[in-house]
Amino acid sequence: MRIYFLSCAPCALYVGGAYFGVVSDFERYAEIELSDALPVQFAPANALPVSFFLDESIRFSPPACCEVYLLEDGLALYVREFKPLDLTLRPITQKREGNLLVTVFSQGGVQTSVQTENGFFTAPLPPSFEKCEILFHSGCILFSSGEELVVFNQKGEKLFYERILSYEVEGDELSVLLPLSDLYKRTARCRYRLDENGLTQTEYSLSQAGLEDGAALLPYAFFESVRIGAAYESFLCEELREKAASIKEFLGNFLHVLPTDDENVCTLVYQKAPRLFTTRKFRVTLIGGAITDIQG
Repeated sequence: MRIYFLSCAPCALYVGGAYFGVVSDFERYAEIELSDALPVQFAPANALPVSFFLDESIRFSPPACCEVYLLEDGLALYVREFKPLDLTLRPITQKREGNLLVTVFSQGGVQTSVQTENGFFTAPLPPSFEKCEILFHSGCILFSSGEELVVFNQKGEKLFYERILSYEVEGDELSVLLPLSDLYKRTARCRYRLDENGLTQTEYSLSQAGLEDGAALLPYAFFESVRIGAAYESFLCEELREKAASIKEFLGNFLHVLPTDDENVCTLVYQKAPRLFTTRKFRVTLIGGAITDIQG
């Protein structure tokens, strides 16, 4: 079985006690049988290593700090985080508005604590929020690191989390520019109406840069539009538009869209359990710049 190894930070990889090289977001892979139950260790420079046995249980129960992706040709193992050596509590930023007090701090990872007149909650934030700003709008709490945006309501529910290129807030409207694919340099401009219960999308548009053939982007743009709740019906032929709701149900609730070497095929990523994911490829047929068939 082919096993891919990836990590959120550069680290030394050991498989079966042998040094396998340095891994990061550039993967390494090897042909390994899970029945051999080889020990694996990801060892970063300034954090605790992540170690586990590579056996059959990994298909159902990912190791701590690790995400497992079930692929057509094997498995992908991605170490999402490393426990730091230093667990000292360090405040990052804090903001108050009336009875609402929000603090971002680091202690074994970036976290936020939110205190309201009705309660208190804490939640983890991505590592990029080691430098961030806090904003209050329309009963929501926005955390921006410059490259990612997270929105919570005051009940502790996460309403929004995306990588962003930029964002603006005006009144009760949030406008964000999302990078859809580094490969295709495609972006989406989305507008949402903010309130304490959630975000309601009010506008969506796609744009591209650096490519002459926009048709090559259409399949990827279609799946991304379904993912973020945009007007995906515009990519379909007239016959399929009548079945748009069924098509969305057929694709299911996926988290990511990955381009492939075939511009008409995309891989969709689904969550099966905490830190456990499956993938599925879908092929679209195009006639006259519209999708006439979807197979997966």
